[in-house]
Amino acid sequence: DGSFADASFDPNIFGEILRDNTVDREITYWKAVEGYSFVISYRFESVASGGNATILIVNPPGSGVRITIEAIVITATDQGRVDINVDPSYDHYSGALTPRNRNLGHARPSAIDAYYGVHLSSLGTKYMCGVLPGGNGKYATGDTMSYAVCILDEGHSVCIIVYNTSTSSSDIAIVVFYFEDVK
Repeated sequence: DGSFADASFDPNIFGEILRDNTVDREITYWKAVEGYSFVISYRFESVASGGNATILIVNPPGSGVRITIEAIVITATDQGRVDINVDPSYDHYSGALTPRNRNLGHARPSAIDAYYGVHLSSLGTKYMCGVLPGGNGKYATGDTMSYAVCILDEGHSVCIIVYNTSTSSSDIAIVVFYFEDVK
């Protein structure tokens, strides 16, 4: 039955979970100390019903780094749908984003290119999808969605697309935490 009295229960599982989480925190901490940990964020205000918010992250060919995306956090004031696509094609964008080093005292720049308001000419390959559920009364928010780790090698890109599926305009924030490993 999974209780401590059950002979099949392994109490070491708690140690394994704690150790795994501790190792992840250690890696993240030391990447930040060394200046290889970055964050990108953008807030889209008043995205119309049926509209979308997009951020594209490109690890250009020849960058010399592998990107580990630790987390993608999406918050909205209304309900929505989320698609994360790999290697889309785009023809223009509204603006460039400057990745910020998570070690505020470190001047090392990121090797990636990042853009917001991207117009996609091809969606690429769908990697993940989710929803911002919305609700009623005090629960009438789009909620926060977060997505787990993925690796982005040189010459590849990932696009986060948040569709506003509510009947009113919505504010949408996208935050991406990542670190770089020199190849």
